Amino acid sequence: MPKLKPTKAKDLVRILKKIGFVESRTKGSHLIMKNKANLLVVIPLHNKEIPTGTLLAIISDAGLNKESFMKLLSDKKAIDTILMAEKEPTLKGDLDELAKKFR
Repeated sequence: MPKLKPTKAKDLVRILKKIGFVESRTKGSHLIMKNKANLLVVIPLHNKEIPTGTLLAIISDAGLNKESFMKLLSDKKAIDTILMAEKEPTLKGDLDELAKKFR
């Protein structure tokens, strides 16, 4: 298995959102996220990557193991595609939404 490398906070937030965490609040330069089971995860939003030890603690707090996090991290392209589609809906998507409203 490949070693876990330091990760950007932005990527970590995307992964946590994918598994059901939502932004609860911020305090200083830290983002607090929680899920429906009220698990709290604190993410440092400094202008550098999150070190491996801190990342492992966050993964553990989120109820994940290293292997499942690595799999979610490798699916980053899929996550990015989903997020971009949400931000910039296509014309076809707009038409589909409009059709749903009139059904």
